[in-house]
Amino acid sequence: MDRPALHAEEMLRAVATRDRAYEGRFLYGVETTRIFCRPSCPSRAAKPENLRFFADVPEAQAAGYRVHSLILQPLIENAIKHGVGAMAGKVSISLSARRETDRLRVIVENDMPMETVGPKPAGMGVGLKNVADRLRARFQDDGQFSAGPAAPGVYRAALDMPWRTE
Repeated sequence: MDRPALHAEEMLRAVATRDRAYEGRFLYGVETTRIFCRPSCPSRAAKPENLRFFADVPEAQAAGYRVHSLILQPLIENAIKHGVGAMAGKVSISLSARRETDRLRVIVENDMPMETVGPKPAGMGVGLKNVADRLRARFQDDGQFSAGPAAPGVYRAALDMPWRTE
């Protein structure tokens, strides 16, 4: 069943409030940066007159827009917020990147509490979802992302993507 078409005012409101209910219904691009993103994207708010709306990734790319390039930053922010912020004392965060033939492999690891009691903190998983979405938008099926406990007390986020020099 097709969803009803969205009006520009409704899409503007969804972007301004970063409403997750609109995920998958449209994308928006910013004229000044030529970047496109999802309605709930946490990026700095653009002026409404600089926004353009698209039905999907191919439409945005055909119009000359590109996916937001911040793939690594949310991983480091996640390690700080949920690793360092959840523990007392010394905490380790490591970042490694290596080229393997035509692939780039990036790994971020951080200490994490051995046991988590109670509900997840607000926002847990949002940054990781943004990373996965951006990787998929940029590389389609040629990029891979995984995240989760790697060992007791260690959390790992790993990216695998094509090596590109453009």
